[in-house]
Amino acid sequence: MASWGLGLDTCGAWLGLALAPAMGPVCAGAWLEGRQLSESLLPHVAEFVGELPWRELAWVAVVTGPGSFTSLRLGVVVARTLGQQLAIPVFTRSALACATEDKSMAVSRLAHGGRIYGAVGGGQEQLFEPEAWAMQVQDSPQVRVDDLLPTQIVTALTLESRDRYAQGERPGWQAAVPVYLQPFPH
Repeated sequence: MASWGLGLDTCGAWLGLALAPAMGPVCAGAWLEGRQLSESLLPHVAEFVGELPWRELAWVAVVTGPGSFTSLRLGVVVARTLGQQLAIPVFTRSALACATEDKSMAVSRLAHGGRIYGAVGGGQEQLFEPEAWAMQVQDSPQVRVDDLLPTQIVTALTLESRDRYAQGERPGWQAAVPVYLQPFPH
């Protein structure tokens, strides 16, 4: 019988993993991996899961971005593969949405080139130039994803996913796609 869920956050330099039983506290861990993530992701997952039987994995959840192109793809592919092969739901959420439950907050994460990924008041996530972001948030309380503990995002994702699973949601693996939030050359 399926009895636990797995959360993954591969958006940045830190790898975040979380295990959630059907009830009770979530166990989360984080490792500073940077560019080594492609080599260390699966060994960390295997070690973190330990002796828990994979046949009892009820669902998987993954942070879909914004973040590093390669890191995001790695996490999403692992989640999609588990979802497809084990025929289990795959929950997704952005790091910005996981950062706070307070929809009045402005939430941001640093992007390459000094730009900022951000959302204000629960609105659409966008890529901003620093000056535009400063104007956008001048009167709003702010949360910076980069200032949070590495386990906070994956724990929030995992708790929310466990609740959604308990409420009967069963999103398919096909819907799990990364959100890059950066312009691509034409």
